[in-house]
Amino acid sequence: IMVLGIRFQPGYTLPYGFELRGVGGLIAINRRADSDRLMQRLTIGTIGSILTINDPVRQAPLILGDLDYLFPTTSGVHLFGPTFSLVWLKQVQFDVAVIAEIDTRGSALFTLSKLIVLGTARLERKASNRKLLDLTLNLVGILDLTRALLSIDAKLHQSKVLEVFKATGSAAVRLSWGARPYMMVTIGGFHPKFNPEPAVFPKLD
Repeated sequence: IMVLGIRFQPGYTLPYGFELRGVGGLIAINRRADSDRLMQRLTIGTIGSILTINDPVRQAPLILGDLDYLFPTTSGVHLFGPTFSLVWLKQVQFDVAVIAEIDTRGSALFTLSKLIVLGTARLERKASNRKLLDLTLNLVGILDLTRALLSIDAKLHQSKVLEVFKATGSAAVRLSWGARPYMMVTIGGFHPKFNPEPAVFPKLD
């Protein structure tokens, strides 16, 4: 498994107010993406550790441990994908990875089994040396073609307003086009008496 990254200072100006601050990629041979573990790490806010690597030498034990946990060894399955670091209007920073899972174990030469999007968005606004807003949103999106299921989960992590108020919240989407099609979207969770089955959701804030 290999993670590559290049950072630009200053960044490259793109249309619509975007600035490219970095590019990279992830290559993993005989590794699969564990959907449940990715969602689990989203809930505790550590998805960003494999997207934003500012000090790879010092952070190596944490990064390697996360990669080994999230992408366990599986013979015949491989992962490839680019990563991007962008800033919008010099205010919001985005770190995004788009990862394809390729399965070579079947009769076909290769099969695209999953498409995974990992993302982190950070907004920080200051005035008079105080942080008016300090928001971090983590996102995991998984298009699982073998299960005919699209899962998107987003969660605020260690976010504050006016350095006093803690900002929390989660959102999730489930879309299935299998034998029993359904689509459900929630922000903040469901009423306690509502059962979303067959959709499976994590506990939402």
